[in-house]
Amino acid sequence: MMGALPLDTMSPREYAKDIKVPTMYVQARNDQWTELSDILSIYDNTPDNPKEFVWIENTKHRYEHTVIFRISRI
Repeated sequence: MMGALPLDTMSPREYAKDIKVPTMYVQARNDQWTELSDILSIYDNTPDNPKEFVWIENTKHRYEHTVIFRISRI
């Protein structure tokens, strides 16, 4: 991946097991800067407190999906 640090050098994966609050992961499925296997492994290591995973379709821009949450709060 161009410009990215390897997840293993700064991985939140090992810390995900310590999350003690409800957690929602939001990921653009076609994000060119994120390996889907990485985010799924973090999700899998997160306790069910509960947890939820939301895929954003039809975009490869990671910040574009935040518009959905801003609009839903209005």
